[in-house]
Amino acid sequence: MVVVVLCFAGLAVAGPSLPVTKPPVLSTNLLTGPPVDPPALQGQWFINITNGVETVRTNEFHDDPYGGLAGFNAITGYVDSITWPGGAGTPIVAFTITATIVNDTALGGEWSAGNNQHGELLSYAGVPYAGPMVDTKLAAEFAIADTNTLPVFNYPAGPYRDRQPYIEAINEDQWAWYCWNPADTNSEHRPFGRYSVPTWDFGTIPVGLSATRKMLFVVQGGGLLSGDARYTAIVQSFAMTNDILMNRSVSLKISTWIDEIALDGGGLHELEPPMRLSDVSVFHNREEEVGLDFGDAPDAPYQTVLASDGARHVVVPGIFMGTLIDAESDGQPTTNADGDDLSNIDDEDGVVFSGQFYVGQTNTAMVNCSTAGWLYVWIDYDANGSWGDFGEHQNQWATQGVNQVQIYIPTNAAIGNAYARFRFTTNSMASLNYTGLATDGEVEDYLIAIQEEEAFDFGDAPDGPYPTLLASNGARHLVPSAYWLGTNAPDAEPDGLQDPQALGDDNNNNDDEDLVAVKATLVQGSNKTISVVASTNGYLNIWVDHNQNGNWAGLGEQVVVDSLLVPGTNLVAWLTPSNALLGATFCRVRFCSYSNLSSTGAASDGEVEDYEVTINPAEGMLDYGDARDGPYPTRLASNGARHVVVPGVFLGASVDAEADGQPDGTATGDDNNPPAGPDDEDGVTLPATLYAGSTAQVSVVASVTGYLNAWLDWNADGDWSDVGEQVFVNQPLNPGINSLSVSVPLPPVLLAGGPLTRWRFTTNQVVLPGPFFVGAWTNGEVEDYEVQLESLDFGDAPDPSYPTLLANNGARHRTPSAYWLGGVAPDTEPNGLQDPQAMGDDNSNVDDEDLVAVAATLVRGSNKTISVTASTNGFLSIWVDYNADGDWADAGEQAVVDLALVPGANSVGWAPPSTAQLGSTFGRVRFSSVGGLSHTGLATDGEVEDYAITIYQPAPDTNYFAITNIAFAATTGMTIWWEGTNGVTYEMQYLVNLLDTVTPWTAWGSWVSGPPYSQTDTNTAATATYYRVVAPYSPPP
Repeated sequence: MVVVVLCFAGLAVAGPSLPVTKPPVLSTNLLTGPPVDPPALQGQWFINITNGVETVRTNEFHDDPYGGLAGFNAITGYVDSITWPGGAGTPIVAFTITATIVNDTALGGEWSAGNNQHGELLSYAGVPYAGPMVDTKLAAEFAIADTNTLPVFNYPAGPYRDRQPYIEAINEDQWAWYCWNPADTNSEHRPFGRYSVPTWDFGTIPVGLSATRKMLFVVQGGGLLSGDARYTAIVQSFAMTNDILMNRSVSLKISTWIDEIALDGGGLHELEPPMRLSDVSVFHNREEEVGLDFGDAPDAPYQTVLASDGARHVVVPGIFMGTLIDAESDGQPTTNADGDDLSNIDDEDGVVFSGQFYVGQTNTAMVNCSTAGWLYVWIDYDANGSWGDFGEHQNQWATQGVNQVQIYIPTNAAIGNAYARFRFTTNSMASLNYTGLATDGEVEDYLIAIQEEEAFDFGDAPDGPYPTLLASNGARHLVPSAYWLGTNAPDAEPDGLQDPQALGDDNNNNDDEDLVAVKATLVQGSNKTISVVASTNGYLNIWVDHNQNGNWAGLGEQVVVDSLLVPGTNLVAWLTPSNALLGATFCRVRFCSYSNLSSTGAASDGEVEDYEVTINPAEGMLDYGDARDGPYPTRLASNGARHVVVPGVFLGASVDAEADGQPDGTATGDDNNPPAGPDDEDGVTLPATLYAGSTAQVSVVASVTGYLNAWLDWNADGDWSDVGEQVFVNQPLNPGINSLSVSVPLPPVLLAGGPLTRWRFTTNQVVLPGPFFVGAWTNGEVEDYEVQLESLDFGDAPDPSYPTLLANNGARHRTPSAYWLGGVAPDTEPNGLQDPQAMGDDNSNVDDEDLVAVAATLVRGSNKTISVTASTNGFLSIWVDYNADGDWADAGEQAVVDLALVPGANSVGWAPPSTAQLGSTFGRVRFSSVGGLSHTGLATDGEVEDYAITIYQPAPDTNYFAITNIAFAATTGMTIWWEGTNGVTYEMQYLVNLLDTVTPWTAWGSWVSGPPYSQTDTNTAATATYYRVVAPYSPPP
């Protein structure tokens, strides 16, 4: 039964929110936290299942009957739907719970001393917390997060309950840590803990208010049956909307997992189920213990300081705008909104405005966010001291990195200073106002100056169809500015100067449309390179109307996207698609201090230039790749890699042309096309297999001097876009054979299998804004190949006596997999780590050869039993070289044949033969999902472990072990006879000086294993010699 010790702390008027930090939780020596905080000193830990961010909560909130104004109703939940395919009374396969948490904290109340399954205690007599419950989380102890997070339940005396069938959460936000840290050396503290308990976010709950979430569950294994106590509780809650959630203070943190689920009858001393009066746990942070970031706009009339409920954010590491964030004790209001800038560090660095603020125009704010989240913006356009007026607020989803916020200044905005507030948070449940608390993120305030409208530079493409005139929202840039193209700064026009040949701005005032390199022809399927002169650093965007439909909105018609230019001359290249319409069309060029411009609209600085261009047909045919199209880009419709066939520029001995890509499952489509023609995919020679962790040698043959770019789909996900998959970037090649090295990564970067690789050769270096494994190039060749990737675990017995190395078809298992022996999953080796003592794998990386019981002694003729720990169900085979002849191929040397193991510890036994060779030998152990393995060769999963073994013999019967006769003959030497035991092997040894304690006894002659028991020393000298007869390797240790 549960013994409840009450700690009275005043009148029963407050819900108990108690600390779970150490201290006061005891003991600090217990390692019950994750690796980031092994003793859980900081409280209860959680992990975000989307981005892997770990966070901690300092307090646990309870619903003791006399603990608060809401009492046991402070944490409630009722089942609002049940899925039972056969109707009431049949198994429950899914259900939902509507859960509510009421913040009834206040200074007072009563609570119980708490404990949990893993030995922590809390007998708290201090003042309970009363205030906002910051970033509240509810963990469902009766549910699992995922079947892959389950522990090994059969470990004796473990803190886990195997409560089947499992109730699995399906819409949780986080997973809570439960139980022992992996660094805990106490052998009874097993199995180790992990993030495994499903948890939901309830946000920040002010005092007196509540938060509600719906939690969704499914039931594994065919559903809950009617005889299950959980079934009864769920049905009663559904029928009567009875409370099914509770968390009394006798339960400390996540006290038991997997717990029961039962109705909350409001009692003080309810017994199991549920265990410790808890089937959920609620955690939160205290507002006064978290660092807060405040704004710095003037507090009157704006709300900035705490007394005005000013905007403030809990400082959470890694969640902010810009690159810095600090905490303040209160708002820092100043007239210039720079109080936070000047206090401590200048952390108001997250927002950069693109230029001046003009009425009727759009200013682009560049907001740098440390991670993805929600961005809120308020600007007091009418300067009336409030951000609450219509149209003064906007918000948007922000990604990690720089985000563009388009701020349109209304035409009725007040001229002069105005204040802006930016707030950022990752809490998707929050809908922030310009005041109040946010559970993470940052607030930054700014003073901006709104000015009268200024003059613009317009384009001159023909308006209607192209957007050039102001009435068509034509592209326009505020002038003057420091940003322009060519040698002439742009002049101002009252409106777009549309012209049939896009010469209106050229012929008006000074010719500022002087990016003359654009005025040239484009070629279907070919790259165009132009020289662009920029006045300063800025972003270039170019559009070409490829389909000549009168706009630049078509797919792929923005040919240059936010190319960053430097002052002076820049080379800019883009590809004209092979299906572009021939003839005259129009091009638009825009240059600005910020990115993400469209082909229309206003910009706060820079220049726009329009040109008429001509698209000409392609010259000659193209060479394509032959990787399978979809997922890999090979066909023209997928913008597959292609090269204009130029005589003398290719890989290998030749190149031919194709009308389109030749996709093939093994990347041999171009090799076999045309069927009777030459195989032009002959320029790259790859090893038959690339092994994880090795360095592979690749031979590349080039016809002329040029540059190689190559990609290898290491993780076999059907693309070459992942980090590290471009293995060569503009690698210089010489004519003839080039020997190159490729470093093969380890898992999880590498996934074993047969993905594809792409190799592209050109005579010039490639500098493009996007990936080069797609698109066209003006010369060279593309070749695709299938490769075989392997990630393997090898043995380490001494080779070549034993087959360990790859060259000798050594035993090897593909990694990673779910099959291994001992407590450590096997690591990856590029080849067998042969070692005279079979310690090569033990001493490399992690020691995964941890089936230590095999390394014990064997006694010939006696049964040997070892304990084998298996990660999952599988088959075990063991070989022992009983005759010590350097192989495991002799009859009877497979000691264990395809023994089926279960997860956890298994008892495995066998009997070494009585004829086994005494002394040192070697054993091999293999475990896999399939049987029938040999001591050599590849297995698709599992592990191989090799061990040095010593074979002993039973001790002889000393009652029948005695020297019976000694005879010396000058011609034959010394002969000794003795009585022995059948089946025991004996050895004669001699020593010249019996008083010599340093020199060891020397064996003479071969071993004697049966009668007659005698041995002759034929080299006896005419000096004193001492003899003895021993049974070597006996008795066993």
